[in-house]
Amino acid sequence: MRVIIPVRRNSTRIPHKALKLFEGKEMILHVLGMLLNMNYITDITITTDDEEIIKLCEGCRKTRIVRRPPELCLDEVPLFDVVEHALEIPGMFGGAATIIVIYPCACLLTHDDLMRGIYLSKFNPEFAVMSMRKNNALRSYVMSPEG
Repeated sequence: MRVIIPVRRNSTRIPHKALKLFEGKEMILHVLGMLLNMNYITDITITTDDEEIIKLCEGCRKTRIVRRPPELCLDEVPLFDVVEHALEIPGMFGGAATIIVIYPCACLLTHDDLMRGIYLSKFNPEFAVMSMRKNNALRSYVMSPEG
């Protein structure tokens, strides 16, 4: 499985939030650490316009950097367009059937959370944790304790 992590330098509410420390480490490094320890994650692509993120993350195993053009770094740009840009780079995803988008500040996301989300989206698409559409409409579901 392949993962895309979209990181924008000038985030609306908290600029450089992926570089903010959480328990003494940059938030994006918490996310990368979790993903790097998952055997079934084959590629991690970080799409960014932030040179600090590039310096911090380049050289991490399984990780590639996609430099995002300025026109894809505006507040009004849908996530779909950012993902589509990363997918258009030749050889980047090689026809992957499953691509997961994880935000760089999801430092509380656990392996179990991710596995449950993958399971739900693969075997029960009506219970997708979040889906994305070209028109930027997001649909999310709240799971009951019964599943």
